Amino acid sequence: MYKRIIAKSKDGHLCDSISEVLIDNWLYKNNILHEKDIQYPNTNHKTDWRINRNNQVTFVEYFGLANDSPRYDRSIREKENLCKEQSIRLIKIYPKDLYPKIYLENNLKNKFEYFLDV
Repeated sequence: MYKRIIAKSKDGHLCDSISEVLIDNWLYKNNILHEKDIQYPNTNHKTDWRINRNNQVTFVEYFGLANDSPRYDRSIREKENLCKEQSIRLIKIYPKDLYPKIYLENNLKNKFEYFLDV
């Protein structure tokens, strides 16, 4: 059973899980400026993170409970559709991208390559 915990990331953001802390800390470590828990336009949905770069908005979602319930999966589809309608880039992160932890660095680098100054 999923139990929500509130944990603080290195930059002070409150996160709903240890997995979110891992992602938030990775963004912070890689100097990717981000905001936490921002409202989707004209909805009650919130994105886990929003990144603004070069006037392009990107939402980042950790879908940690994908395939666990029809309601959660419906919410994923709604967020995907909202991003398409609003021309918002969406980066989707799943547990397989974080665990085992030895893959986290490479997986997140691949997902966020646009934001990394190489």
